Amino acid sequence: MISGFLFLSLGFVLVVAGADALVRGASALAKRLNVSEFIIGLTVVAFGTSAPELVVNVIASIKGDEALVMGNIMGSNIFNALVILGVGGLIRPLYVIRRTVRLEIPFAVFAVAVIGIAANDVWTDRGPVNIISNSDALYMLALFGVFVVYTFVVFKGSEPVDTSIGVQVYPMWKIVLLIVAGAFGLSFGGDQVVSSAVKLARIFGVSEVLIGLTIVSIGTSLPELATSIMAAIKHRSNMAVGNVVGSNIFNSLFILPISALFNDIPYDVSMNWDLLVLVLGSFLFLLFMRTRQKYYLDRIEAAALLVLYFAYFGFIIWRG
Repeated sequence: MISGFLFLSLGFVLVVAGADALVRGASALAKRLNVSEFIIGLTVVAFGTSAPELVVNVIASIKGDEALVMGNIMGSNIFNALVILGVGGLIRPLYVIRRTVRLEIPFAVFAVAVIGIAANDVWTDRGPVNIISNSDALYMLALFGVFVVYTFVVFKGSEPVDTSIGVQVYPMWKIVLLIVAGAFGLSFGGDQVVSSAVKLARIFGVSEVLIGLTIVSIGTSLPELATSIMAAIKHRSNMAVGNVVGSNIFNSLFILPISALFNDIPYDVSMNWDLLVLVLGSFLFLLFMRTRQKYYLDRIEAAALLVLYFAYFGFIIWRG
């Protein structure tokens, strides 16, 4: 059992270190391409910080641990929406431009709703079982393609990257090295996280869904947490919010369907409670940002998001 915790910890260290290397390399590449700050937050950084979820979920799907996949996606999205935005908002109120509140954040809420529609086949399609199938995965990926095209069309030619957000200028050889090393750390570390989490779940007699909703989802969300905290400290609200919004869209419309292409992902109807919390948290964030047309998340609202998460965390532990 002790070795299981050690390998789990080692896996998390490699995953976080790999994600950090990948983000730095990808951000430096974006700097060379003269991409705007918001694009970095919404796409490059969001994808980089979501890479742990991608690696862990693909490996879990290939190994037949599909329950871990759904738990990790749901848990990561909830952690992003409630904890990361909550912590960032406590450090400093998170301001965004009006278009983000009107377009990108609602799209993230829509992405969550797509999961509910795709997963609840018994209710939506009168199917025999609830699964995320290959066909579901294809139309979810199509929606993700729409998001990617929209992002680059809207922000093409926008302001260049501000190096004060921490984007380093590296020679091309170092950028390639960081990306390759990051990918290796994510791959090897992700394998350790999945294997160790499943073994511990069986030792303690708890479900893989619970492990995915708690230990794995929090661990794989550490890159998003670190990135958003640093962005908030450096007065980069657009990057902090863009990172969370982009990560949740990546998780919902890219990582989940990619995992489903390897194996159908079963969906336990009891997870509708988790889906409800995710929808509620996402909607609350949208509502807070639109209150009085102020377009920012203040400290009281951020604290409310954290309270909701701790209440939810107590609920899933009680549920077992």
